[in-house]
Amino acid sequence: MKKDKVIQNLRSIRVVLTLVFAFFIASTAWADSWPEYITDLKVIGGSESDVNNLTSSLRSKGWTRIEQDLNKGAGGDYVYLFYKKGSRNDPNGGYITDLTIRTSNVNNFKENGRTYSRVAHDGNDHFKKYGGNLNSGTKESSTNMWIYYTKANFSDKRVVDRIWFTSGDKYENSGASGAVDGIDLNEGAGGKYIYMHFSTTTKTNRPKTDPTMVSGLVYTGKTQQLIATGASLFEGTKMRYDRSGYISSISPNYRDIDAKNAGTYDVIYYLEASDYAAKSEEHTQKVTIAKSNNRGVSVNIASSYVEGETLSPYTSGTNLSTGSITYQYSESENGTYTSTKPTKPGSHWVKAFIAEDINCNKYTTPAKQFKIIPSVAYATIGAIPAQTYTGSAICPVPSVNYKGTELKAGVDYTVSCPYNVYPGTGSITITGMGTYAGSTTRQFTISQKPVNGFDL
Repeated sequence: MKKDKVIQNLRSIRVVLTLVFAFFIASTAWADSWPEYITDLKVIGGSESDVNNLTSSLRSKGWTRIEQDLNKGAGGDYVYLFYKKGSRNDPNGGYITDLTIRTSNVNNFKENGRTYSRVAHDGNDHFKKYGGNLNSGTKESSTNMWIYYTKANFSDKRVVDRIWFTSGDKYENSGASGAVDGIDLNEGAGGKYIYMHFSTTTKTNRPKTDPTMVSGLVYTGKTQQLIATGASLFEGTKMRYDRSGYISSISPNYRDIDAKNAGTYDVIYYLEASDYAAKSEEHTQKVTIAKSNNRGVSVNIASSYVEGETLSPYTSGTNLSTGSITYQYSESENGTYTSTKPTKPGSHWVKAFIAEDINCNKYTTPAKQFKIIPSVAYATIGAIPAQTYTGSAICPVPSVNYKGTELKAGVDYTVSCPYNVYPGTGSITITGMGTYAGSTTRQFTISQKPVNGFDL
């Protein structure tokens, strides 16, 4: 039987093969792509039926069985090692960092300032009674042995990421090189040579929970925060945040990560190295600020214009776009709109068309109605015959015809006169009223009144 001292001597000279296992995490990884490491171990033993029942139960709870009966060929109980992996445990004490085998059955012991604990066990009564002895039920000459682990930190920031066993009928083909403590797990029990191995990798920091991104962002013209909530951290870890397109934007405060313009941004975060774990991989999430539909804009125009006046539409409200604005017109609200300004009296509609830019989609405002009122300035005014001086103001009322419609004085227009008294040139002003507007002026002649008995 090997003594603890012998095992410890062997252990002190063993070579631990550190494998770079297949845990390459791309910089665009996100959420639960944090590397998984071994967090828990359990050894079970008993009859084939006992082991099968326990295996089903443990697998349903997330445990993985390493497919090697540790008593293979030696009789006794079937013995298997199970493990769990995790990616969200505390880097400081949440993962197994070292393994050893001992021939003394104690709950825990200390070595180099680290506490090692016996692996949890389950199985039939005999197996449980002896605390998960790997050679349970084999012949008396076998070496009793137990697996111990520690979660204490090492200066190289190691963590166990894989455990496996090798076996062979002879020592030469059993894969003993690099085995844990160089010990045959079937020592003294006969059967196959069986050796335990594990690999380590550099432990990296990770958060309890990832930060969450803001969703449904739309361009507002103002700077907007991209991260809704920061990561929940383990004590002693420090998160750093960044965003694509920033210059020196790395910040410990997730609220500093923002953007203004529409577009898709890579939000990047990682954890700095600590005393017990290395800097984490960079994780990336895409956050989009969608273009605004710019619906805060409306078109405005005077409710009416007199025929011949210049149309002056304009926009009001919040226009987030720098795109060009054009106005188009139609004779019906749902008709065809063109850029030709209407001149014909009647009802018309105008819309503002705002072009797309980097932050806003193109947008057409709802239509706004306006009227063009017919103007007497475009009417045909009847000729005013010469008037004779009377000594009083003269105010003739000519006929007014608007595009084939005879207008009525006092209904459709009024006539106003300046001081048309003396011979010479007089004038009148015709002003629309009712459904007509505008004004126009006409001149006429005022002749001298003849003197009776004289030719003037």
